[in-house]
Amino acid sequence: MKRLLALAVLALTACGLPIGNADDFREASPSRQGIDIKVPANGQALESDEVGQIQQGLLGEQAAWYKTTRTVTVVVNTATAAILKLCESIVSYEPTTVTDDTAVWGPWTDSLSPNTYKFTVTKVANGYDYVLEGKGKTEADSAFRKLLTGHHEPGATKKQGKGTFSVDWNKAAELPEHGNEIGSADFTYERNAQMDVTVGVKFNQVADNDHPGKKVDARYAFAKKSGADGSFEFIVINGKAESFAVKSRWQDGGAGRSDVNAKTATGAVLGTIAECWGATFLETYYAESWNPNALQGKESDCVFATAEYSTL
Repeated sequence: MKRLLALAVLALTACGLPIGNADDFREASPSRQGIDIKVPANGQALESDEVGQIQQGLLGEQAAWYKTTRTVTVVVNTATAAILKLCESIVSYEPTTVTDDTAVWGPWTDSLSPNTYKFTVTKVANGYDYVLEGKGKTEADSAFRKLLTGHHEPGATKKQGKGTFSVDWNKAAELPEHGNEIGSADFTYERNAQMDVTVGVKFNQVADNDHPGKKVDARYAFAKKSGADGSFEFIVINGKAESFAVKSRWQDGGAGRSDVNAKTATGAVLGTIAECWGATFLETYYAESWNPNALQGKESDCVFATAEYSTL
């Protein structure tokens, strides 16, 4: 997909002019909404063979569920980054045509590419709709396939707004030149007047680079108050087919807590896990409901006193 998106950027911007008067249409692009998922950093896949070893962490070591949370955000951000970079690259140039209610970039074909691309933003009653389309350069215009579709509703300022967008890797695979990705993904986002942000992601029957032969579904939910607490929910599956529904929360300074609902490969409830860490991401508390011998530290040392579990 990265190769596909890079070619699309070239195709749609190679003949671009300096930025013109299409700012309202540009601001509808999801690349302008700041929807990347940010977890406090110290220093990957939809499934993780390492999840089964997470409970082996020790007090004073880097918290294992913090590391897992951080790793899973890489999946979501990597999936969105190429798309958002493409949109940003496209709208940084002058549209091929622009009217009161529509701006169109393309169609254009790079000299050495078998693909042709077009990006269209349309003003509607409650905001803007947009679509990235692609086809083989020798195909008729009726063959354009929708690779990315979305809708944006602007707020009172440029930074505010909400919207949705979807990417279809199955349609991209029909192009003469394409990546190896399979499936689709749906995104929702919102940023309010206080600059608080929420992001939801749903992957549908995708195959990632670590597991190319296995299609999976996955869901993620992220929330972050400006300069305050954040949270991230996700589900991971280990090599034993055990599932872990995780809700991680953290303060702006980095200290946080993960609460986990664990199930066996057959779907039976295994129990719950709780882990807390301090501002330097070192474990301060750990507990497993089914294993009293795993208890380490005191829950009273957690920055969040009580458990909160994922609703995914």
